[in-house]
Amino acid sequence: MRLPLLNKFEFLFICDVKQNTANFDIKSLILPFNNPFWVNEKRWLVSCDYIITKSKISLYTTPRCVCNVKTESTTLQISSTDNICHVIFDEMALMRLSLSYNKIGNDGAQYLYDALKENKKLFELNLEENIGKYCAIVSVAIQIRNDDSLYTTDLVSMEIGDNETQFLADALQNNNTINQLNLSSNDIGDIGAEHLAHALQNNKRLTSLIFGFDYKYIQHEHYTIGFLRLADSELDEKDKKRKSRLRTWPGNRIGDRGTQYLADALQMNKTLVVLNLAYNQVGNDGARYLAKLLQNNTTLAKLILRNQREGYSIEDVGAYYLADALKQNQTLTLLDLAGNKIGDTGAKYFADALEKNQTLTILDLESNLIQDDGMKYLLDAVKNNKTLTTLDLSHNQLSNDGARYLFEVLKDNKTLENLKLEGNIGNFCTVVSATIQIRNEKTSSRINLQSKKINDDDVRLLADALSNTERKSIELDLSSNEIGDVGAQCLARALQNNKTSTKLSLLHNKIGIIGIQYLFDVAISQLDISINSIGDTEMQQIFNLLRNNEAITKLELNANNSGDHASYYISVKHATMNIRRKNRFGNAEIKYLADILQNDKVTYFFLNEFTIDYDFFINQAITELDLSSNEIGDMGAECLARVLQNSKNAVKMNIIWKNRFGDTETKYLADALQSDKAITELDLSSNEIGDIGAGCLARVLENSKTLLKLSLSNNRIGVKGIQYLIDALRTNETISRLDLVSNITDDTDVQQIFNLLQNNETITELDLSYNEIGDVEAQYLAEVLRNNTTITVLDISKNEISDIGMQHFADMLQHNQTLTTLDLCSNEIDDMAMKSLSDALENHTMLITLDLAENQIQDFGAQCLARILKRSKTLTTLILRSNQIAQNGAQYISDALEHNPILVTLDFGRNIIGDFGAKHIATLLRNNKTLVNLTLTANKIGANGIEYLSDALEHNTTLTTLDLGWNEIRDPEAQRLASVIKNNKVTLAELDLSGDTIEDNGAEQLIFALRENTVT
Repeated sequence: MRLPLLNKFEFLFICDVKQNTANFDIKSLILPFNNPFWVNEKRWLVSCDYIITKSKISLYTTPRCVCNVKTESTTLQISSTDNICHVIFDEMALMRLSLSYNKIGNDGAQYLYDALKENKKLFELNLEENIGKYCAIVSVAIQIRNDDSLYTTDLVSMEIGDNETQFLADALQNNNTINQLNLSSNDIGDIGAEHLAHALQNNKRLTSLIFGFDYKYIQHEHYTIGFLRLADSELDEKDKKRKSRLRTWPGNRIGDRGTQYLADALQMNKTLVVLNLAYNQVGNDGARYLAKLLQNNTTLAKLILRNQREGYSIEDVGAYYLADALKQNQTLTLLDLAGNKIGDTGAKYFADALEKNQTLTILDLESNLIQDDGMKYLLDAVKNNKTLTTLDLSHNQLSNDGARYLFEVLKDNKTLENLKLEGNIGNFCTVVSATIQIRNEKTSSRINLQSKKINDDDVRLLADALSNTERKSIELDLSSNEIGDVGAQCLARALQNNKTSTKLSLLHNKIGIIGIQYLFDVAISQLDISINSIGDTEMQQIFNLLRNNEAITKLELNANNSGDHASYYISVKHATMNIRRKNRFGNAEIKYLADILQNDKVTYFFLNEFTIDYDFFINQAITELDLSSNEIGDMGAECLARVLQNSKNAVKMNIIWKNRFGDTETKYLADALQSDKAITELDLSSNEIGDIGAGCLARVLENSKTLLKLSLSNNRIGVKGIQYLIDALRTNETISRLDLVSNITDDTDVQQIFNLLQNNETITELDLSYNEIGDVEAQYLAEVLRNNTTITVLDISKNEISDIGMQHFADMLQHNQTLTTLDLCSNEIDDMAMKSLSDALENHTMLITLDLAENQIQDFGAQCLARILKRSKTLTTLILRSNQIAQNGAQYISDALEHNPILVTLDFGRNIIGDFGAKHIATLLRNNKTLVNLTLTANKIGANGIEYLSDALEHNTTLTTLDLGWNEIRDPEAQRLASVIKNNKVTLAELDLSGDTIEDNGAEQLIFALRENTVT
């Protein structure tokens, strides 16, 4: 074609952008037309549009360059006349623009950033799940540049390298609001540090600049999210991998040169308080540049340089520069140099600095190369220093001799509160560290010295410290050491004047009865002497010592050498004694124990999962008896009866599960309870009680004036037994809760029970679950409840009630206005049954809880239910878990709840609402002011659904619990939720993401979001 001969040439070409085209360049398409022949001679002006949301390219001729055309899709446009990329988008999207899940590459992200430079309204640009690596940082940079409400920016683990740092630096140039910038766990090197340094040179707001994540000095804020479940055990393993990755690379790649750029830029800075360069590549030269900064800067208070990357570290030379600067610096309070290679010479430099410095309160030299001489230099300086409160020398090369010298030097020092020496060569170091803590803490001490090879000689040092202190409470854990009777004696002497609460654990030591006698003479409130040298004789002596001891409230004697396989947990009025398995307890030991308990102090007795076949004890003060999960037979039941015959106060008795309580055992119990005037609760569930046993219990019911709750679920009671109980209940005037789960076997039983209810005026809670109740039995029950005015809680879950039976209940509910809780879980309720129920409940004025889980309710049933919700002024809990409700049903429920001012809990788990259903729920959350708990487990909710919900949560001020487990949530969705959590207005306290496909990055973002959220 001979183009020069043409006078007019027009064309339009449209094509798709290929998937995964990360380096697509719109400028390259317009370049051939950007020459004098096309532009000046022929005046054939060509434009190119990249329609981002449709991944299409349009190349066309135009009489003029159009830069302000309105379009429904966000478009990048470039013309041959100016070669500048413009962005065109809907004016309604000026504040928030989402271009996620497209094919935008690095160049596209760059064009967007450049094109939006003059736009000051757009504060949120979403470029998630695009191709280009720049997309994430461009989104952040736009927000930093335009959002004046942004004070804290957490950019942890965003794969930010030197190139991406340019966007960040450009955005920070004119930002006047951000005061905290966290860039840890990225890939920023010296060039990136240079970009940032240039941006920060004139910054007047930044107070915290973090390039290395440091667990040690993170402040523990009050998090809005108190509970975050990411998954079950499988995802927990991923969470461990995430933490492991952070431990190995939680910093960047900033070396000495990058440190110089930053130090030079911050020389005259008047706002920076925290500079964290942990886990980078800072060496001795970097320390020199930072030392110069410390000499001139008047605001920096915390400098963190711990754990530089392999091959990089600060040594004695670097320590010299920093120590020399400290002699003049008057602002630094924390210097963290842990994990470097500072030796005795470097320690001497810091010692010289501490002679003059009057501001440093924390010096962290953990995991360096300091030996005894270096420690002596430091201690000689600390002896006269009045400001240093914490010195960390843990994991160095200190010996026991050095620790003893340390203790002598610091005898009179009242300033140093925390001296950390664990992990050194000498085990005595840990004891010295604990001694300093005990001596200096004035209110309370919690000291853990487990497994430190502490012997009797070491304990003397601790005892001296304890003798000379007055405090409110002490918790001292000396378990798994080598302490014997002499050490126990030293501790006892130290505590003899202590009048406050003391918890002492000496588990797994070598203490015998002599040491125990010393300990029982002092005011210890909780004492653990499990796994010591205690046999049968010693156990008897311990029981004798307990007779007159008024101080011990909890005594642990687990797994000593006494007895066989018995376990006791006995709470006395003033004491709790725990004597667990692996003791060989027999009748002799029980006799000694019984003698002690003659004083009527026992209020609670608990024996769980152990065989009882021995003599019991006599006590008249027992108020609560729990014997669940044992193997109680005839002999044990007879012993139990003897106890109860003498008891005047027993009010609660629990003998459920795994016991062999049959008719004979029940007879012993019933005979004993005849004389009991105080029993209020009796639970005999899951035993082997038949008709005879039921008859024995019936006699108790006839005479009891106190029994309120009786549970006989999962036994073998037949028609006769049911008749005995019913006859007794006709005259009983106290029983309020009756539990007969899985006992009713035929229609005769049902009719007898229902006839009883017709005239009963005391039963308020009735549990008939797991009883194969069908439509016929439902009719009997409905007729009885029609005029009943006492039963408020009815549980008929796990039965076989269908739409016919539900029609009977509907008729009953038209008249009954007493029920407050109705549990219909796991029946055969479909949409027709739901219509009947809804018609009845529409005017019900008392119902508070309705459980319809595990039925066959679909969208029409949900629509019927919505009518109830629109009018109800009492319903606070609605459970619709495991039905077949889809998006339309979700819309009906959501629309109804917009007019409901009372519902607090909504369980929509295990339905099929999908993303569109989630959208309806989101609309509800935007405006609802009462919903606190929302469950959406296993609903096929994906990216769009999470976006809807996240937007809604940013406006919701009441929801505290949200369950989104087992949906289609991946890392991008987790990141979106994380961005919501960071918002301090969000009130969530529990977020469940179990069973989703969240990987390391998503988990990481959620964890860091928790740290940022500070709403209480």
